Amino acid sequence: NKQYILKKTGIFKVNGYPNSNDFGTLSFVTPSNVVGRLLKCSQKSKNNKMKSENGQINDQLLEIKKILEEEKKLDWQRTPFEDIINGLFSFHLIKGKDGKITYNFGEKFFPQFDNRSSIINPPLDLMVGVEEYLQKSYSPISLCHWDLIVNIHKKIEELIITSLGERSEHKFISFMYDGIIFIERLKNSTSPISSKDIEKAYMKRRLNKFCTIPYNKKNPDTYSPVNFEEGYYVTKCGTFQVGEYAIKVTFTGDFDAIDPNNKCIGNNFMKIKVCPGHIFHLLNGVALYKTWAQSYISGNRVIGAGIRRKTLVKEVKYVHLPELETKIPISKSKIINFVGKCLMRIVSTCKKNPEKYVIIPEDKISLRIVGEDFMKGMNFSRPTKEFLSVFPETKED
Repeated sequence: NKQYILKKTGIFKVNGYPNSNDFGTLSFVTPSNVVGRLLKCSQKSKNNKMKSENGQINDQLLEIKKILEEEKKLDWQRTPFEDIINGLFSFHLIKGKDGKITYNFGEKFFPQFDNRSSIINPPLDLMVGVEEYLQKSYSPISLCHWDLIVNIHKKIEELIITSLGERSEHKFISFMYDGIIFIERLKNSTSPISSKDIEKAYMKRRLNKFCTIPYNKKNPDTYSPVNFEEGYYVTKCGTFQVGEYAIKVTFTGDFDAIDPNNKCIGNNFMKIKVCPGHIFHLLNGVALYKTWAQSYISGNRVIGAGIRRKTLVKEVKYVHLPELETKIPISKSKIINFVGKCLMRIVSTCKKNPEKYVIIPEDKISLRIVGEDFMKGMNFSRPTKEFLSVFPETKED
């Protein structure tokens, strides 16, 4: 039923809270279009197949349900965070010329990292062809955060960076709807993306094409145009330990390829990065913190780093997560404990102020409670009609 699905796919479900009736069930839902089908699936036990967005038969939703049922057997209190990051589902997102977004579910649509790309001869010029993109109006792909939730992943990354003494880059807003806690990023500006940012995004996409083999090909597709209108994502769940309590989280992260050297299905995704100058760029300061936080929370163990000198890349190096961890000045357990306490505070504040909004500013975690009138002029993603149709608010007697 709906409540079971909400609880088992949600974020901020606190196990072992002293008075669960007072605290309530605090959840963060998975995509509404997926959960909606999952709800229908639970009502049609005899029908083991359902149609996906593109009309193909898709059994992935039944697999999600199976995973969620298996989660009840896990001991959240004693298992380290990185050992319980479970993949719920993966998908390829592509935006058509008409603006319509299509979701293709399953790892089979993901490209695979090409191990032969370690030494590049002749060097790859990452800026070839960028002029065409500088003349277009460009905006990064933005998932509908009410269909495919993303921002909690970004907020946890920033909490980790904050624990290491760095300032958060964004403000976030947190609020409760029908017993569900949501976190969205506040958008400061609607101004167009700068030419420098377009160039950085283009270089990243061009390196990706050179280093990966598409799912339907045998070799990298290096000569086709760079496509800004697609992305690869994985939705996972995990748990943060807060003393004797545990906070369950669900988040969606973007990935670039499947690691062919990792045979752990569902946890074998990797990122590809452009590293300016030298590999040491990723092993120091803010770049180290951001790279480690992203990899740790996402559960990926390896990064492909293209070493760029000016616009040329001559080699791509593997960087493993344990190598990054040795450079972190604070123990991993202290970082995760800090993040867990921050999340617990957000949850508690939202629960105590169910009709209010909670602003999470850049300066660590000094929360600010505001009303509806204050938020009217704020720019952030709000519930869609589709979401509200799947999860209508429950009225208490």
